Amino acid sequence: MKLYFQNSKGEERLLSKVDSYNSAMGKVNEFLDEHNYKSYYCRIFQEGDNAFKKADETKVRYVFDVGSHTEFFILEIETIEELKEINKELHI
Repeated sequence: MKLYFQNSKGEERLLSKVDSYNSAMGKVNEFLDEHNYKSYYCRIFQEGDNAFKKADETKVRYVFDVGSHTEFFILEIETIEELKEINKELHI
């Protein structure tokens, strides 16, 4: 899985490779602390309606809204195994 930061211009940059939802949230919180941003909530939703048809055709991406209204974190799922694991962690 790859964790990206999307700035207010829609530009994305890779923050880290992670192996679980918990490690992704740890990286998000670390980033917020480094930038002195206090988040009062975290809303997670799946980007678009895409779901795996074939692992190489599309990627599932979860968007983390931490309250800035213009900047987001995106967790990109690269394999079906990762998708199953993240859905289990998110109780989906």
